Amino acid sequence: MNTIENVNFKGKRVLVRVDFNVPKDKDGNISDDTRIREALPTINKLINDGAKVILMAHFGRPKKGGFEEEFSLKPVAQYLSNLLNKEVVFTQELLGDKVYDLADNLKDGDVMLLENIRFYPGETKGDEHLAKQLAQLGDAYVNDAFGAAHRKHSSTAVIAKFFPHAKYFGLLMQQEVENLNKLLGDVERPFTAIIGGSKVSSKMDILLSLCDKVDYLLIGGGMRYTFAKGNGHKIGESICEDDKMEAASKVIYTAKAKGVNIDLTHDNIIADSFSNDAKIKYIPDMEVPDGWMAMDIGEKTIAMYEAIIRKSKTILWNGPMGVFEFPNFAKGTQAIAKAVADATVNNGAFSAVGGGDSVAAIKQAGYADKVSYISTGGGAMLEFIEGKTLPGIAAIEEIETSQPKRVLITGATSGIGKACAEKFAEKGCDVIITGRRKERLDTLKEDLEKTYGVNVMALNFDVRDNKAVEENLNSLPVKWRKIDVLVNNAGLAAGKDPVQSASLDDWEQMVDTDVKGLLYVSRIVLPWMCERKKGHVINLCSIAGKEVYAGGSVYCAVKHAVDAISKGMRIDCLPYNIKVTNICPGAVETEFSMVRFKGDMAKNHATYEGFTPLTGEDVADTIVYTAFLPQHVCINDLVIMPTAQANSGLFFRQ
Repeated sequence: MNTIENVNFKGKRVLVRVDFNVPKDKDGNISDDTRIREALPTINKLINDGAKVILMAHFGRPKKGGFEEEFSLKPVAQYLSNLLNKEVVFTQELLGDKVYDLADNLKDGDVMLLENIRFYPGETKGDEHLAKQLAQLGDAYVNDAFGAAHRKHSSTAVIAKFFPHAKYFGLLMQQEVENLNKLLGDVERPFTAIIGGSKVSSKMDILLSLCDKVDYLLIGGGMRYTFAKGNGHKIGESICEDDKMEAASKVIYTAKAKGVNIDLTHDNIIADSFSNDAKIKYIPDMEVPDGWMAMDIGEKTIAMYEAIIRKSKTILWNGPMGVFEFPNFAKGTQAIAKAVADATVNNGAFSAVGGGDSVAAIKQAGYADKVSYISTGGGAMLEFIEGKTLPGIAAIEEIETSQPKRVLITGATSGIGKACAEKFAEKGCDVIITGRRKERLDTLKEDLEKTYGVNVMALNFDVRDNKAVEENLNSLPVKWRKIDVLVNNAGLAAGKDPVQSASLDDWEQMVDTDVKGLLYVSRIVLPWMCERKKGHVINLCSIAGKEVYAGGSVYCAVKHAVDAISKGMRIDCLPYNIKVTNICPGAVETEFSMVRFKGDMAKNHATYEGFTPLTGEDVADTIVYTAFLPQHVCINDLVIMPTAQANSGLFFRQ
């Protein structure tokens, strides 16, 4: 798993999705802080690293599409502050310059909690635009909200695509997956699943799935009476989903067909109303008289379930046996809690408990420290065990193609640079264009914005002027510095850059002193990329058709790229108008070797047979194609691709 465990986030803004959807009492006080406390290991790890921690969470189910005081996370921020013994910055805004400024101004080790993410309706719809806006707050993304991992929401799944090289599982999420995996595969038997709750509709899929996994299936709670009515029993006023009776019968049939022990024909505690103070009666069977409703399992059922649980070696419990929130009808649930604890302590069973009511019940009974694992997820836990793909987990695990969002192109007003700007804009990327001629820049900016609807930033400077390069790039707003692709299309050896006439002996000194042009651009932009552990640099090494050591330009690029490569960057160099006569010592020193190419540029690692000079349009197509390659194809590579008049092959890091 790609977890935060062995990563140091010092100085990074880390966006963490947590599950702070905690219960409150009638006075609005937090009545169970389990989910907050379970997130503390991740939060404290990041604090100790010196990260700037930005927390996202939801609370309840707001309906109005805006701020609702009863669902505000402000009380949670104060509660968390007390647990951490430090101030937690709280903002009632999620988006906009104010929030971005707060995030940028956090000090190492600071913690900020955003307001309820579900105040934005787009969250539960998986709105990609919302996810993109949230992603601008962080340099890395951590998902530690297992309880919401089965939802494909903006903050739990979609947002991960904007952190292809910096997305991680939190420590709680890691713990959940590792423990729940113990319920899958070759488990120790007997394996018993105890499934309760009021409605069978929410548990139908897991019940059918468990028929392939367990030896015993013990059913309790209100769902029990949908099964009973479907089998011809009288259930009085007990809760029942009539439209699910056929499906419930299918579960019984499937279980028996697969040799799973399932038996529902036992006693019940019934009442004449849904109240703790109702009249109570015991019935020895499943025949509930009219005017009465079943509220708990009876003594015979308890004894049978206890015996099965105590001899089990693997136990899953999700859902209460009755209306346990009423003390008069909590006996069945409490008995199950004790039996699970006894089996764990005395029989060495592995026991996993999940779902809000089950967790509350085992805590109330005082057995929380006597079971193997308590999950923070209810629905997520069941879907994981069922074998479904949880979007929140898949989003972290999947290897995505690189999807650049912001591109900086030097020398963008004509030729290859302009073609690149147009092609990246067509792909939906925001573009930073630079050039000496302001009128051309302004025209190109207007055309790109109007034609492709993307955001464009135009910087007017000459790449040969280091001071102008530095001033313009450092003037970029923070959010514009999140550059995914740098296309250096001007000035590696422009003007009086001494690289053109230098001898091999001079390169080392020049790289560290008097370099100009794109090397100076790289000096500023590469650290931004390395800080985010995300980026792709393409150096177009034009030397105006001169026959020189290609190593002169390539070595400079290598020198500036070594640190970036070590941090997972992709650095591609496309020399054009160069006759390669030698490969520089820098390439040898950094363990690069030459391989011939065949066919389409950058698409085959085969023998190169023949060469067709490329036009500027061809080069631009190659650049854009390369920028969108999957991250595992060229990661840590320095690539030098052959282009017009370059009788060379592909140099790449082994």
